[in-house]
Amino acid sequence: MIRTKGTAVDKRQELYKGKAKTVFATDDPHRLVMHYRDDVSAFDGVKLAKLALKGETNNKINAYVMTK
Repeated sequence: MIRTKGTAVDKRQELYKGKAKTVFATDDPHRLVMHYRDDVSAFDGVKLAKLALKGETNNKINAYVMTK
């Protein structure tokens, strides 16, 4: 169960998985869960690494854009 601003939702099936995030359905048809990762890659995935707080930063940017 995930809580956001007083609302609790259950994460369900994976809808999308890319290089930076995974999107999940929830039990609420009007809400999705977006999980951002700290993974970074270069040279078409040849070099892989973690960048601290990258996922959190991407999430904050997305939240800002979605409110606009």
